Amino acid sequence: MKRIIFRFSITILTIAIGVLSVFIFNVYQEVNRSLSNSKAVINPDKGKPKIIKLPFIIDGKFMEVEIDEKEPFTFLGHACGRGYVDGYITSDEERLSSGLEKINPSKFRKEIQEASKVIENIENFKNRDGENGVRTIIQIESKGNNKQFYKIVWYDKKENMYYIIAPTLELALEFERWQESQK
Repeated sequence: MKRIIFRFSITILTIAIGVLSVFIFNVYQEVNRSLSNSKAVINPDKGKPKIIKLPFIIDGKFMEVEIDEKEPFTFLGHACGRGYVDGYITSDEERLSSGLEKINPSKFRKEIQEASKVIENIENFKNRDGENGVRTIIQIESKGNNKQFYKIVWYDKKENMYYIIAPTLELALEFERWQESQK
């Protein structure tokens, strides 16, 4: 009988913890969703560096980024897994990302086929490291919010796809040139 009461108590405790964690996660998502629809808050002081509060909460505080207005792009962060992605922000608060994804040729073809528009496709293009590959610029329709993004991809025809994703084609191309200048 004691075992049954113990197991029942553990079951109730587990359910309560699960419900509480789902509630907390939903509140967190709702806060981030409502903040992402608003503009970032900018420090208006002219003599101080430009500080932008981004709609991401880390350790209970909004993420703050100091923008160097002399630089066209400010690094936000890095994430990795089966490749990596780097986030950047401009002084105009435009966000973009670049990274590497490990893919196979069929996934690369699928990526191009699913694009709403292929703007450019060059089969033998040397990247900034002098390696030959395929360079393609595509337009992507974002699912759910009817926004367009532009993606510049360079695929080595084996397993590496380097990419830049930006809200405008001009910004993607400017970032590509900026990356080249950083070498």
